[in-house]
Amino acid sequence: MISIDFLPGSHGNFLEFICNKFLGNVSTAQSTPFNLHGASHKKQYLEQQIFFCNHYSIYNIPLENCPVISVRINSRDLLPLQSISLLRASQDSIDADTLEHDTYNKLNTSDYKWVLDNLVTGFFTNQFLTAYNSVADPSWPNINSIEDYRNLPKKILTECNDVHNLQILQLDKDHPDCPRFILREFFKIGFKYPDRNGFIEQQRSMYYPESCQVYEFPFTSFYDFNLLLAHLTRIATWLGLQRPDRVKLLELHQEFLSRQPYQNSLERCTQVLNDVHNRRSCKLDKFNLLEEAYIDSQLELVYNVNIPENQANWFTHTKEIIDIVS
Repeated sequence: MISIDFLPGSHGNFLEFICNKFLGNVSTAQSTPFNLHGASHKKQYLEQQIFFCNHYSIYNIPLENCPVISVRINSRDLLPLQSISLLRASQDSIDADTLEHDTYNKLNTSDYKWVLDNLVTGFFTNQFLTAYNSVADPSWPNINSIEDYRNLPKKILTECNDVHNLQILQLDKDHPDCPRFILREFFKIGFKYPDRNGFIEQQRSMYYPESCQVYEFPFTSFYDFNLLLAHLTRIATWLGLQRPDRVKLLELHQEFLSRQPYQNSLERCTQVLNDVHNRRSCKLDKFNLLEEAYIDSQLELVYNVNIPENQANWFTHTKEIIDIVS
């Protein structure tokens, strides 16, 4: 048994399929593993499979005395991984660009509950309490929740609302929508500080006992055929299996790429950053929520500026960005 350990959305099922098919020569019921959503979950083997994928580290499934292929990410992988993970990791096919609608219910799943908890804590509970504390008179009661706020004396509530314009933002089953600007800020922080990003934090749990022989497979290789072929060839040599058939692998890889809607996201964002750097005045294409957040994060890192947080609508022209970073 050869184990493939991977983060949700990082194409571990696709890697399992091509390793079994091309390295293990395991017969499959169908030539491709893709379901209607483009995920590689439609795997049917006609013989005993050799490679088995799972979220071993995340689910604390023990691995001992076996080869392990560990799919690894770095900070440049976070944009495509976050995008495809939302779309594919669960059965709900979450479109990142409409995440502000019914946010609570979309994220309240086993795969994304941790994201929902961080969002509520960081942008609803904590920031609301911070806002209250910043305007509270020393004589006012301390509060720890929205319920505490609602139970404040009417005089204090009136001052908070009418004088300080304190807004109550909630994200729960009764208030399921999250403003887009909050989501943009939330994901921006994850891109700006990758060490705090949930995927990087999850990857820290991906360590293995000395009895395991580990091959680190770069996530970025899924999007570059030559890199994919090179790593599969190394894995075949490592395990003493047959080398992949280049022509057949290329055909399947092209089908794989055709089902990756975010494969060019990083390049599109990089082009905007280059246009801003070169002071090129041009209209911006439509970008999805995660792409907006990524561009904002890189602008803040490069130019040491703070992109306005409360923008309901994102930039439409590079001149708007250039005015901020100049």
